[in-house]
Amino acid sequence: MKSIIKNILIVVLLIVLSIVSYYTYTNKKIDTNLEIDYIDVGQGNAVLVKENKKVLLIDGGGRSSSRKYYSYIDNKNIDTIDYLLVSHYDEDHIAGLISILDNKKVINVICPNYKKNSKIYKSFMKSLKNSSAHIIHPQVGDEFILGKAKFKILWPKSFEDSLDNENSIVLRLSHGNNSFLFPQDVDTKIEDQLIYSGYNLKSDVLMLGHHGSKFSTSKEFIKEVRPKLAILSVGKNNRYNHPAKRVIDLLINENIKLLRTDIDGNISLESNGNEIKVYTDKE
Repeated sequence: MKSIIKNILIVVLLIVLSIVSYYTYTNKKIDTNLEIDYIDVGQGNAVLVKENKKVLLIDGGGRSSSRKYYSYIDNKNIDTIDYLLVSHYDEDHIAGLISILDNKKVINVICPNYKKNSKIYKSFMKSLKNSSAHIIHPQVGDEFILGKAKFKILWPKSFEDSLDNENSIVLRLSHGNNSFLFPQDVDTKIEDQLIYSGYNLKSDVLMLGHHGSKFSTSKEFIKEVRPKLAILSVGKNNRYNHPAKRVIDLLINENIKLLRTDIDGNISLESNGNEIKVYTDKE
């Protein structure tokens, strides 16, 4: 009987150790190549990815957080952006990128190939035109190298005017054995198409789609991605009532750890290709 109990304790200990070694909350730095910052821009989306000296920006938040966002990037002593990726042309995703285009050296801009009738879109396109950046309208399956990391475009198959969220560029970033998925603002219908696309969606970390909206993050999608950690970029007391209770309950039921910018502030991840460390402002 004692030997059975001992064996059970050993198994439990091994499971606990495997979880702890996967992602850990700590102030101790690890030897790392990849850093991902999910920046607190309120009700919006903004991510900074650094692989040594290579830089990828994914969206830049809305007007109200533009100065805060630019200061965050500037305080990192970043003068050159290798890739600036615009997921789609909603104001809460692109407003902060205008000052980046105006004041930083941007080598490549990956953006959707559709037009939108809005002031912020026109302002963004004006800054893009005045920059020296190489414009890339990606296709599904395109891969881009960021130092020792790489990211693949998984959506959309084509771009259509007036369909902002459906036009969202979905990407999966991989670094060694670690992976990170960014569904942007796609809804559950697009998630279904991603599931049946044949692409590998399995990711260690999932940025929740559409700020935790009830129209995104289906149970089937979560089962396919199988994340251990979910990141939510959302504004405090926002008028959209994001995140939806259904989404939060789903994560709880699937035993997925959730971090959210409205509670945890800026969320930073470090990866050495095998291990992920997590840091937040509210530690």
